[in-house]
Amino acid sequence: MPSRLRNLAKKAALSLVYQSPPLPRRIHGNLVWVHPRAWFSISAKTFFQGEPHVRKWLAEQLGPGQVFFDVGAHHGWMSMWALPLVGKEGAVHSFEPSPANLAILEWHRRTNRFAGWTIVPKAVSDEDAASKRLFLIDSGDSPMNSLTAGVPGTPLMKGRDITTMPIPTVSLDTYCAETGVRPDLLKVDVEGAELLVLQGARNLLSESHPSLIVAVHPYWLSKGQSPAQIRELLTAHGYAVFDSKGQPVGSLASGEHLCLHGHAKSTTIP
Repeated sequence: MPSRLRNLAKKAALSLVYQSPPLPRRIHGNLVWVHPRAWFSISAKTFFQGEPHVRKWLAEQLGPGQVFFDVGAHHGWMSMWALPLVGKEGAVHSFEPSPANLAILEWHRRTNRFAGWTIVPKAVSDEDAASKRLFLIDSGDSPMNSLTAGVPGTPLMKGRDITTMPIPTVSLDTYCAETGVRPDLLKVDVEGAELLVLQGARNLLSESHPSLIVAVHPYWLSKGQSPAQIRELLTAHGYAVFDSKGQPVGSLASGEHLCLHGHAKSTTIP
């Protein structure tokens, strides 16, 4: 099917999804109302079927009263999974720039009356800017929106409905300084902008040493950037890096990695 027809068919299917009623799902035994778009999203399938290691890391690294930063929150699955782990005394801060995804995040927070959940309508980068270009996939209704992926020739982007919009950016060092909040666990899944996020968090990494979950997208990094640079930055700040099976790694491949400061070690995924 030609790209244009495929994109039109996808939009028609999504319009029907948005008209569906919300659906219930249990998270840590608690009933949560889920927006239909989130329920039928690829991210839901990925998180619940393809990422047992990520759910395990969240359970291992978060406890009552702690703080979780969800950078690249999309529909909020990871944020909603973390909220019961940190409890009423803890907090979750979700960063998401896409208006389409933000609307669903806000719906989840409002409908479920989640306390302790702060939603930040900005992209996280290496600098604070009033306006940066964000590439929107399918008008922003996608987990693939990015500060870096979308320029012509980007792998896996051929034929997709790509537009751009100006959005504000903030560095994590600035956000932490302005709010006085520092995470115990930081997740970064930003479709190629992961090095930018970490470069803007140098003070946080050197002073607070939060545990990290970093999704690496080698094919979407900005021109001139590489996974080796991400590894070098983490090593310079005293982090050991583990793969999805809990094994230490020297080089970073595509996928999620657990990064622990000092000599802490990950347990092996059963």
